[in-house]
Amino acid sequence: MSDAARFWTAAPHSIPLVALGTGLALVGWYGFNAGSEFGVDSVTAVAFLNTDVAASFAAVTWLLVDWWVTRQPKFLGLLTGAVAGLATITPAAGYVSPNMAVLIGVISGVVCYAAVALKNKLKWDDALDVWGRSRRRRIHRRHLASESFANRAFNPAGVDGLLTGGSQGRTFFFMQCLAVIISSSGLSCSPTECSV
Repeated sequence: MSDAARFWTAAPHSIPLVALGTGLALVGWYGFNAGSEFGVDSVTAVAFLNTDVAASFAAVTWLLVDWWVTRQPKFLGLLTGAVAGLATITPAAGYVSPNMAVLIGVISGVVCYAAVALKNKLKWDDALDVWGRSRRRRIHRRHLASESFANRAFNPAGVDGLLTGGSQGRTFFFMQCLAVIISSSGLSCSPTECSV
């Protein structure tokens, strides 16, 4: 057995420092999501509320899934779920209802937990769980959060998504799916070749 295999552990060195870092990230994310509009109005309030709601529900969902799978809840799981929820709601924070933020948070908690569990099962070296929370989350948030649940009732400057936009929402959703597929596959084309 090699030294690397003998000393491999997924345990963090300091849970209080992880909690401190998550708290700092949460405060910064409020400023990022709500402050991105450079103004204070109802859209700012919705973005702030959705940021908190999605992070909270993702954190609790991750904790419950971890408790169900491993038979013991972990504070680290709660913190990791919160960060997954923060990042997942970001593109949709000012465009969806708080009810949809709940759904986005729950789904992100489950999807990101599954991705991190896969990474751990394969014993990939990813100390910060970036692959599990970022790669899967990016695809999830691009397809689900912004394009599916966007609602002009919460941001008149936005567009209606798949669930509320009728044919325009379907077109918007499928164009975004096409963009994600092309950008994820490594294909490239000139603007004239990819025009619709």
